[in-house]
Amino acid sequence: MAFYSPEKPDVIFDEDGDVLLTVGDQSEKRNFLIRSSLLRQHSSYFDDVLKVQSHDSKNPWRRSYKRADVLALFIILRGLHSNIWPKQVGLRLLVRLVGATWRFNFDRELPDGSAPLRTAAWGWLFSIRERLGLSDMVRRWTLMKAAYFFGNLAAFNRLSLELVRGHIGLFANLENAQAAILGLGVDFPTPMKVTPDSLILGKSDLP
Repeated sequence: MAFYSPEKPDVIFDEDGDVLLTVGDQSEKRNFLIRSSLLRQHSSYFDDVLKVQSHDSKNPWRRSYKRADVLALFIILRGLHSNIWPKQVGLRLLVRLVGATWRFNFDRELPDGSAPLRTAAWGWLFSIRERLGLSDMVRRWTLMKAAYFFGNLAAFNRLSLELVRGHIGLFANLENAQAAILGLGVDFPTPMKVTPDSLILGKSDLP
């Protein structure tokens, strides 16, 4: 089992892994050794970049991602490799997981139609939702967008319906309040943040 700790800079998911990912900046750098087959199975991004690369366990493919979220990517890789997922996450960590999911396109289903990350996200989304007050529409707005990025259509539809029925006022007000509850600056780059219409007409960071 792979463990993550400040004293352990190298995280080995597979002893015979053929991909070495160096993630994070100098203050929190980790080397993740993992099999390319697992990355390609779950991520269209890694499928694209690895299918033209020559690599094996003796000469792994190496890539550095200095601005990637170390903890979020570790949680996703550990879950996909060992099926060990946190039962609950806080809202801020959920948004970090969304960012890693979006950046590396962990969007692929297994041949049987299942998607382990999407299944884990369902539990995270609704464990947070169950703790919300009836009037807490800002966090519901955040959860709805997270459900979109995780590809969880059922959760997205349910949260959207709750927002339509329960929110009085402009949805833009929910977007403006989101950064404050997450502790993010106004210009903090995240796929969860919709670009104002005043900056780019009718478009947003959501694909």
